[in-house]
Amino acid sequence: MSLLVVTCYGAKAQKIDKKSLAKKWKLVGYQYGKTWHKPSSKERGDYILLRNNQTYVSVSEGKTETGKWSLNTNGKYIRFWDKQGKSIRFFVRVLKTNRLVMKADIEDMREIDIHYVPTK
Repeated sequence: MSLLVVTCYGAKAQKIDKKSLAKKWKLVGYQYGKTWHKPSSKERGDYILLRNNQTYVSVSEGKTETGKWSLNTNGKYIRFWDKQGKSIRFFVRVLKTNRLVMKADIEDMREIDIHYVPTK
């Protein structure tokens, strides 16, 4: 599954809802501990578009994928399903009008924060 990784954990005053998530988010980088990594040349155009009707389009290293998404507000995570019915969970760490930070529920990626900014 090539879905862009998205993870979010909410701060106390942070409101995580479908309306706030439903927009196009451009990948700007990854954070592992205190180390910041810019997207590779293959990832520079990567984004995820979360639609109000709970469908998504993601581009990861030039590959486009579509499917459905849902938000679990209690667990503060987004679950994505691809066209084959496979799912992946991303925890929302930060959601602001100008930033989305998520963490993929994938063993090799649990320590990496994935950073996005809204785009048109």
